Amino acid sequence: MNNNLFKIEKDKLIYFVSEGLSDLGFVKHFFSTRVGGVSTGNYSSLNLGLYTEDDNEKIKLNFKKIFETADMNMDKLVFLKQVHGDQFYVVSNGNYSSVVESSGDAIITGEKGIPIGIFTADCAPILLVDKENKLIAAVHAGWKGTYLKIAERVLNHMFANMGTNPVNVLAVIGPSIGPCCFEVKEDVADKFEFTVKRNNKIYVDLWKENRKQLLNMGLLEKNIAIANLCTYCNNDLFYSYRRDNGNTGRLAAFIEIV
Repeated sequence: MNNNLFKIEKDKLIYFVSEGLSDLGFVKHFFSTRVGGVSTGNYSSLNLGLYTEDDNEKIKLNFKKIFETADMNMDKLVFLKQVHGDQFYVVSNGNYSSVVESSGDAIITGEKGIPIGIFTADCAPILLVDKENKLIAAVHAGWKGTYLKIAERVLNHMFANMGTNPVNVLAVIGPSIGPCCFEVKEDVADKFEFTVKRNNKIYVDLWKENRKQLLNMGLLEKNIAIANLCTYCNNDLFYSYRRDNGNTGRLAAFIEIV
């Protein structure tokens, strides 16, 4: 897979796409930024956080802008009420409306025209594509979801129930808090393998932790891309729950089979 992540600047918006996923030809996707929307103040400006205190009409306009610019369908949009757990849903044309806003942190589908996505403001968004069976998944992996191995759970289901072979899966870990900034206490650090100590502080590398899980599930190293874009560091591009003390907007990662 081509592991480049391209920054797209279009219609005053900025968002990122994976060249490797785009090259497949049957999916559309995006990793949003905070640039190009209509929200103001702490939510400036492309806030997609439906459960923030931002004005709902502005959030709706932001959704319309990013989906139109990315040329994606909004008719059957599926997202969850994220709870930092390991619950996931398999979505079809028959059940998509009942899944919307269910409690969970990952979605799988093989249906065309159903964009699935997750929201973040430091947690890792992971997009998965089975290029042979034309299946997609969107995974929300903060430190709790990573510790619970939510990406592994999703892949296990795809392997056992949907005919997926791990060598055919492409994965992209999108913009999220990096090992430069994700400082934790010892009780959290003890749960993870990839930690860094600097100036008597401990930092966890969620990118490497999730990459390790994907490799453990049999994905090929060449098929795993990491954005290497830290939400905490890049205030001009991204919201960060930690940097902004929770009073901030939300990014989104959506993917759709076309």
